[in-house]
Amino acid sequence: MAKKFTELMAQRSPDSRERANALYQKLRAEMPLHELRPAKELSQDDLAKTLHINQATLFKM
Repeated sequence: MAKKFTELMAQRSPDSRERANALYQKLRAEMPLHELRPAKELSQDDLAKTLHINQATLFKM
């Protein structure tokens, strides 16, 4: 039977979870904007508001 990811992570040591989280944060920070928006399920308008820019500016990024 398949296990939930949260259950698997809970079984890992705190150090292991910390390293996994650090890697996640690093990879997320390096993700290109055009991949980040759908990954975070944000509309172009939502992303523009978060970045405090005009939506049209997103097309130039």
